[in-house]
Amino acid sequence: MDETYINYRDTEHFMWGAILSPIDCDIGLKLGRVRKNIVFLHTLHFSDSSTFDDKERKTIKGFLTSFIQSSACFRGILVNSTTWKDISDHKSQARLAGLLLSYPWMPYEDKIYKTLSRARIIFDSKSFNLKQQKEFLTELNKMLKKDGRISGVRTYPIKDASLTFADKKIFDELQLVDLVNGIIRISYLTENDQSVPEEKKEIHDSFLENFPSIRSFVKINRNLTDQKMNVWPFEPTVGSI
Repeated sequence: MDETYINYRDTEHFMWGAILSPIDCDIGLKLGRVRKNIVFLHTLHFSDSSTFDDKERKTIKGFLTSFIQSSACFRGILVNSTTWKDISDHKSQARLAGLLLSYPWMPYEDKIYKTLSRARIIFDSKSFNLKQQKEFLTELNKMLKKDGRISGVRTYPIKDASLTFADKKIFDELQLVDLVNGIIRISYLTENDQSVPEEKKEIHDSFLENFPSIRSFVKINRNLTDQKMNVWPFEPTVGSI
């Protein structure tokens, strides 16, 4: 899981994005093969860069293709920072992460909930200091162990999760989350008529070409500024959202 901020209609929004992998998913292996074949050893910084060299471009597209061809799913939760109190507080962010992970969903033939008995959840270590990390994990575990219903549908909390903070530079899966977060941000920048680097817009458009029903992430959440939060599953293997 990794976080980002998105400005939309002059309002700040906070987003947690996550790649969720069934226990038999080989997304990490696929990403490693991309690096090996291209001989790219650096960290990808999609949001911080306006242009990419040839190896970066190939690695980004290789990562996204690997994700599309895998059984992994992307999930995101986006909240209006003006209507969600204390969004900068790590405990509030932990509650949002808990909502993201417990919201009812059944990707890839139900394999997450039928075969994954002990979830391993990884966050970027730069998000919080050591004291905040401990409090974040405590709050998140409280959320994950709750039974309940959302919109009338029973949630299936992940219990006894193993939660870890790690350096994004050594986890390609976290860099993949950063890429998809960046692509989502481009949808909002474009909707706001803000300038987007041509290379990034091309990657955004190329990625969405794999999902015929989606042309912009914004159009899925038209009433974003009127809602406290939006949650959506992103399942590339069936091309739906």
